[in-house]
Amino acid sequence: MSEKRKDNRGRILRTGESQRKDGTYQYRYADIFGTRRYIYDANLNKLREKEKDVQKQLDQGLDYANGKMTVIELYEQYVSTKRNTRENTKKSYAYFAKMLHNDTFGRKEILKVKTLDVKKWLIKLHDSGLSYGTLNTLKVVVGGAFKMACEENIILKNPCAFPLSSIISNDANKKEVLSLEQQKEFLSFVRDDAWGSKCYDIIVVLLNTGMRIGELSGLTIDDVDFERRRIKIDHQLQYYDKKGYTVEKAKSKSGNRVIPMSDDVYDSLKRLLKKRNQIEREFDDYVFLNRNGRPIRSTTFSNSLRQIRKRYNEIHQDNPLPNITPHSFRHMFCSNMVNAKMNAKMLQYIMGHADISVTLNVYSHIDYDTVEKSMLDILNVKN
Repeated sequence: MSEKRKDNRGRILRTGESQRKDGTYQYRYADIFGTRRYIYDANLNKLREKEKDVQKQLDQGLDYANGKMTVIELYEQYVSTKRNTRENTKKSYAYFAKMLHNDTFGRKEILKVKTLDVKKWLIKLHDSGLSYGTLNTLKVVVGGAFKMACEENIILKNPCAFPLSSIISNDANKKEVLSLEQQKEFLSFVRDDAWGSKCYDIIVVLLNTGMRIGELSGLTIDDVDFERRRIKIDHQLQYYDKKGYTVEKAKSKSGNRVIPMSDDVYDSLKRLLKKRNQIEREFDDYVFLNRNGRPIRSTTFSNSLRQIRKRYNEIHQDNPLPNITPHSFRHMFCSNMVNAKMNAKMLQYIMGHADISVTLNVYSHIDYDTVEKSMLDILNVKN
């Protein structure tokens, strides 16, 4: 029978344990993939505590060694798997990475991260001034990284698997939409206003198609079929400070669609093309060009809307309009179609949404007058 190994203090070493020449201790084990791994400590008792952790992870089929990586290391591995991401998404990834690098939470080993740790971290960020929307996006991305760790047998449970609303109230500003009456008054004002009239046809098209501003900016002559009165959407145009104009795919597969052209949209597009032919064009394919012959940009159009709203409210101080953005017209279009009782699946297609709940729960805004009329129409017919 072989003599049991001992350390320099005469203590019997267990299987896998050994003492190195510098007096520190190591423990050798095979991970779940059969790869030889080592853990170390200067104190034998502390090493044995680590051994218990290793064995616990092995019993659960987890990869203990990779579980020692930090949250930021896991996040960067996860983001590196993302391909063909949009420029705005890349900026968000970089912004969140910087946030994790500068926070003690980002340096925490993922095996030690509990749900409570994530909740405390998000609450701290909210208290520092981050909006609910930004926090929710951050939680989704970091949660995706932890989900990947679960799939790779590194951790057992995703600590981000909880709704943000369970710890933080959604204090995001609710999207303001105009009533039908307000929409008519606003359009009438824009049409007759010397400064705002240049935006009239753009607003008409947005309000009557539900297009995203990037889809409208990217609309080309070939996308508009006046004969069959159809508008094809299969891409969008974005502008980035460093890259300039960039053609991108539709936001999702569902974003590829054909939108029927109403009479108002038909007339507005015809007017826009007539104006377009009267300017020197740097970009010849696009429908919506500014006076310099370049495709309209979201930021420029947003600034124009702010000026139009300011001019409107100066005249209508007793009934001012809320903030209006290019995306507001998409919400108004969807709400108008819901209030007009358009079939929900058809509306989902026109909006280009992959999930009908987005169409009905995010973009549909119902006011009391509409509810009252609908309810009384039903009850009066019944009686």
